[in-house]
Formats: sequence, structure tokens, C-alpha cells
Amino acid sequence: MTNIATLLETAIAQALPDNWQQEPETHLPALSLIISNILLPNCCQMSNLNSLAALIEESAVLKQLPDAYKNKLAHTVYDTLARFNGLG
Repeated sequence: MTNIATLLETAIAQALPDNWQQEPETHLPALSLIISNILLPNCCQMSNLNSLAALIEESAVLKQLPDAYKNKLAHTVYDTLARFNGLG
């Protein structure tokens, strides 16, 4: 697991309630912001959806989510990073 994936695991565990996976749609905005803030310093390396999808699959807590949700999460993080960088 990369350092970024480890950081994601820690941040998600500390920031979201223990049962967040029971209602993941409710927590999509918060989860997207957590991931985006962690990736912001390295956003050039994560500037495509394939890289984001790979990172999500690398994270134990995220890879178990349904594929449609992971896809939506990757797109939401991508859009958030674009807005952070003045592209959206």
C-alpha cells in the first residue's frame, strides 16, 4: 500500500462515522473532500480517472464498495481537484 493509500485509510477512519459504508451516498461529499485534500499536493500525478480508480482499488476500505459508487467517487474527486486548481 502506498503512503497516500495509508493516509486515506487513516483519514477516513478518523473523519467518518464507523458505519458510513451503510449509507455511502450520504458521505460522498465528505469522502470526496478528504481524498481531494490528501491528493492536492500531488494532484498532477492523480490528474486522470485511471489513476484515481487505481488509488481507490488500493485502499482496503474503499475497494470493497460497489463499482458504480467507486466510479462516482473517482469522478467526484476528479471534479473537486479540477475546481481546486481553477479548472472547473
